Amino acid sequence: MPITARYADPEGTLIVAEIDGKTLHVPIDQANRHYARIIGESVEIAAYEPPPPEVPAIVSRYQGRQALRDAGLFDQVVALVNDPATAEEVRVRWEDLTVFERHSPLIAALAPSLGLSKAEVDALFVAAAAIE
Repeated sequence: MPITARYADPEGTLIVAEIDGKTLHVPIDQANRHYARIIGESVEIAAYEPPPPEVPAIVSRYQGRQALRDAGLFDQVVALVNDPATAEEVRVRWEDLTVFERHSPLIAALAPSLGLSKAEVDALFVAAAAIE
């Protein structure tokens, strides 16, 4: 079974490796038998990849609206909300919201109409949370 390995931290002091079907955290230490095996078998150690940012469940009204503006979507949302074909509940939720909730009925109603995937909605929430 081939060994796979990647750095587990940006400093390169720890490796996460799949060895013999087990996931191991291996320190960069010549005395460590797993590290010696990785080096001995000339295993290429992949670069560190930071974990994806956590998607916030809630952002403020300002953060959500500003993220939509920054993404060039705000005017589309306003047009969609004001479209007579849009459910009254969506219009009321948009007008009265104090926070944007990631898993709210409003987001569930608007995202598909805007052609946004789950990942794109998550990215909007991450961007919104970064706005002060």
